Amino acid sequence: MPTTNPPSQTTRDPNVYAILHRAGRSWRGLITRIVGGGRAPELIAVREFPLDPGTTLEGWLDEYQVSEVIGVLPASAVICRTCQLPDAAEDQLEPALRLQAEAHLFGIAPAHRLAMAVLPAGRGESGRAGLILAWPESAQVAAPPTGRRISWAPDIAGLAALLSTLRPTRPLMWVDREPGAIAMALTHSGGATFRAVREDADDDELWSKSIGRALAETALNHDHSAAFVEEIVRNTEEKIRGIRPGEARLLAPQEVIDQARSRMGRLGNQTEAQTEGWWSTYGVTVGVALARAGTLAPLTQMEDDPPKERPSILRRTVAALSTPQHATVTVIACVLLLMFGTMVFNGLQYAVLQWRYSDIDDRLAAVNLTQDKIEVYRELERSGWSVTKIFSDIAANTPEGIELEQMRITQQQTFTVSGRALPPDGATSATELVTIMQSNLIDSGVFESITLRWGDRDAYGAVEFDLSARLKQPNRHVDYDEDRDFRTKPLRVRRFGPPPETERETVAGGVEVPEFDVQGSGDTPPGETRTASDRDPRPGGSAGDPDDRRAEAGRESGRTGGREPGDTGSRFGDAADPGATDTRMPASFDVPDPMSEEEIMALSEAEVRDRLVRVSQARTYARNRGNDELHAQFAKEFNLLMDRMRGDR
Repeated sequence: MPTTNPPSQTTRDPNVYAILHRAGRSWRGLITRIVGGGRAPELIAVREFPLDPGTTLEGWLDEYQVSEVIGVLPASAVICRTCQLPDAAEDQLEPALRLQAEAHLFGIAPAHRLAMAVLPAGRGESGRAGLILAWPESAQVAAPPTGRRISWAPDIAGLAALLSTLRPTRPLMWVDREPGAIAMALTHSGGATFRAVREDADDDELWSKSIGRALAETALNHDHSAAFVEEIVRNTEEKIRGIRPGEARLLAPQEVIDQARSRMGRLGNQTEAQTEGWWSTYGVTVGVALARAGTLAPLTQMEDDPPKERPSILRRTVAALSTPQHATVTVIACVLLLMFGTMVFNGLQYAVLQWRYSDIDDRLAAVNLTQDKIEVYRELERSGWSVTKIFSDIAANTPEGIELEQMRITQQQTFTVSGRALPPDGATSATELVTIMQSNLIDSGVFESITLRWGDRDAYGAVEFDLSARLKQPNRHVDYDEDRDFRTKPLRVRRFGPPPETERETVAGGVEVPEFDVQGSGDTPPGETRTASDRDPRPGGSAGDPDDRRAEAGRESGRTGGREPGDTGSRFGDAADPGATDTRMPASFDVPDPMSEEEIMALSEAEVRDRLVRVSQARTYARNRGNDELHAQFAKEFNLLMDRMRGDR
């Protein structure tokens, strides 16, 4: 196998390990570099040595500065148990696994010959499993011919690392005919199970049948179907028949080999590592390297002999004080320390503080000044917002059809408004208007924590409400759309449209005042436009007075251009007084047709409310136009509608 030139120095690298695996009739060695921090192990070199009593590995290990050797235990010398762990937190799984180990393998092997680890969960698995391995003292294994420190890892630990989170349908097996050892891993619906078996390998047919039987028992114990068990047993027996006496081989699904190749740091660059035969030979040693570098490291730290005790400093101190002479000196020193130690310590501490903080008064004065500034800035931040801006934001977020009757803003950055909602048309309900206002306030980013309280609904469908909120960002500037910005598009223009260009005049200061002229009203003949000097018919009135012009413009702003009672298109033009001026109703009001008592009784409650509004407006319109007959007719219909609302009819 191609390798890099080995270093010439004989020092040992603590990150370089040699994994020696006795397989068949040879030692298979793999040298790897394992660095902490989650880095993948790097393959340095592999080599196979014959089982010759004179064989020594020291020269090869010195070449690559190997610090520690990991020997691979055969499955014939290991007791294996797979147990399910409770559904608990990650830090509670290991204590639960130790309890399982005491229950399953109590007294079988000493502590230094026990190993256990929590297995990684596969994709989609909710439960976790643990692997417990025991190496009984009665099972002796030949150690590798080296003088370095040796720790041991069962071959099942290598299989567990190779399997990792994968769950293939085919079993993962290591078969060694020399000791008759079989290590297998089989997946099932709950995860994976591992088993170590020893069978007689003298007869080929008996050998393959015994492995098939062990595999079938394992599969049936984990609820696999009979057809599946028969298939995997048949495929496994066919592969095992090709293993001759004295040989060993790894039987692994291709996805397991592909994942192991990607997890090794430099394995993908080796030509031999791309072949199935290379993995059949060195697959278990690669698995042990992956286990040592990951969460399965406890499975690779078994010891043949118990570790030697190395007393701590405390224990060595206790042993030294056990003599009377040392104990007397220690007691005298403690008494002196208790008498004068506090004073000496406080004096030294005071001297150090005086030396380090000689300017402590100046620092305290600077801190107090900074705290005063912070309080001033904090107070400015609480009160540094404009009430007028907040009123403007509330108005911009109030839809047309809502009348705000009362608004209140406090220094605690809260505000309340009271009002009534009456939709300008029948397309939107009053509650929907208030809900739109609530949504607009939230979307602006200026307000938060909005609370609504509903009041009563009157006969016209108007709903009273109270709304309270907090100021979230009172200084936030919001660019409102044109349909919500009353500065660019006033309510008068929204309701009645912009005035004609011919009806504008310029007053002192260059300010344009819109002139709304209603044809057929006042003293202006139809088709003519009044000028600024004609607009004040009152005795003593001055056409050039700005206050008078503004008052007149305010009176005329409630009227719209359009059909007047004097026009030929009005149904009641003949009954109206041409000289009367209506300041409350539009000149082009569409008078509804009268309804009989039977038609009123057939209306629904919602239609009655709508009809009541229209009749009330028509009655006012008729009274202002001087049409007594029409006014009496609508007054009668108004009384019938009120009786219908009260349920008297």
